Amino acid sequence: MPLSDLIAFRYLFSKKSTHAINLISGISVIGFGVGAFAIIIVLSTMNGFEHLVSQMVNNFDAELKISHKEKKVFKLNSNQIEKMNLLKDVEVWSSVLEDKAVVMYNGRQEVVQVKGIQQNALEIRGFDSSIIAGGLDLQQDSVNLALFGSGVANSLGISVNSGFRSVEFFVPKRTKTYRSINPMNNLNYLQLWTGGIFQIHPEIDDSYVLCGLSKARKLFGYKNAISSVEVMVSDKKQLHKVKNALKEIFGSQFWVETQKEQNRSLYKIFKSEKWISFSILTFILLIAGFNLIGNLSMLVFEKKHDLAVLKSLGMGDRSIQLIFLKEGFLVSLLGGIGGLSLGLLLLLAHQYFGLLKLEGAVVDYYPVKIIPRDILIVLLSNLALGFLLSIYPSINAPKNASF
Repeated sequence: MPLSDLIAFRYLFSKKSTHAINLISGISVIGFGVGAFAIIIVLSTMNGFEHLVSQMVNNFDAELKISHKEKKVFKLNSNQIEKMNLLKDVEVWSSVLEDKAVVMYNGRQEVVQVKGIQQNALEIRGFDSSIIAGGLDLQQDSVNLALFGSGVANSLGISVNSGFRSVEFFVPKRTKTYRSINPMNNLNYLQLWTGGIFQIHPEIDDSYVLCGLSKARKLFGYKNAISSVEVMVSDKKQLHKVKNALKEIFGSQFWVETQKEQNRSLYKIFKSEKWISFSILTFILLIAGFNLIGNLSMLVFEKKHDLAVLKSLGMGDRSIQLIFLKEGFLVSLLGGIGGLSLGLLLLLAHQYFGLLKLEGAVVDYYPVKIIPRDILIVLLSNLALGFLLSIYPSINAPKNASF
């Protein structure tokens, strides 16, 4: 082990002649520890919320979505259908038609996004886990049902227990019609019943209503047209293979998007919030870490006689500087490992025992997810700050060597 390392270890753990230096040294270690503890807790909590929302959104969005780059709607040809049916890794695919409509219920009205989809597509993707009231069926016997986002249901006062009261949907006709005293002649009309209420994410809950594909076609006035094709794969490892195959089938005029690509804005928000929080906490850690400058400066002053002896024995200025650089590095390492260890123990305890409850949410406890990359980032950030804050007192160390 290099001599500078041995001396740095000695200076860190030995008792100083001035009690204040021991106190400031301890505060420096605690400062880095508290910083690492806070950062790993915040990052893991945000990872947990991202994972939770991703799971919910993934129940709503298919693993792959095919849509036209320029047209709002399009028609599948027999060649595309045949080739999709031959893809062995495709578990199920569903035609989808969605557009905006006005929905009226009990004297209230809202503009919503109506999504027509096939029943089997909802069942395959596990959408039933998002149902908070009612069921998953889009049709029972001869009764046509709709599934309402919780936000839409709250706005309209819809409840699955409110009795059999129909919900009415209106859309302007796409074709030109004659002028009439009765405005209903210029509207497409659809009547559905409440089948269930789902809760996924506010952006979806506040705008979406799901119904059968045939009913959506009737409402929007399309015979065979669709707005997208949603695909579920049997083996997620083959997702990109299936995506490339679908690109070949549909050509360059179509988008073939994964779930993350379908929700770019949502994932960007999570990433931005996570790293903004990380930056703020790191800045606070930087301010708290200024104790290290004072600690090393006082240590340099106390050890000026030792440094003079080392210089007289032939130790160069660079080696003396390394002693205090490594001292700062050790302080940040000790604090970082201690803070991370406590933080990880708390997170693991919360995962297994549910220490902190979350009231009025879809989950009972705060979601957390530990990502090894975050642990490494937090530790490296601590070490980098410790190194940077040690530069100034280390440079001045050789100048203070005197008997």
